[in-house]
Amino acid sequence: MENLIEIPWQDLQADTLASLVEEFVTRDGTDYGEQEVLVQKKVDQVVEGIKRKHYLIVFDQESESVHIITKQQWQEYQNQSFD
Repeated sequence: MENLIEIPWQDLQADTLASLVEEFVTRDGTDYGEQEVLVQKKVDQVVEGIKRKHYLIVFDQESESVHIITKQQWQEYQNQSFD
C-alpha cells in the first residue's frame, strides 16, 4: 500500500462509516451463517476501535481503494515514507 491518505472517521456520515466497516469485516468471505448479530457486533467493535484510534481508515490513491489498518501499521507506513 503506497500513497495512503488518512480519512478522519468524523468526516464520514454514520451510515457510511458503518457500511465501510461492514464491508471490511466481511471482506475475507467470512460466513457467519444465520447469526447476523455477530457481523453487527464485529462492526460495532471495529467502529469503536476507530473512534479510539486503534484503527485508521485510509485511502490508497494507487489502487483507489479504502482500507482499515491498525495504528501501528500507519506509523510503520509513515516511517517508511520519510526514509
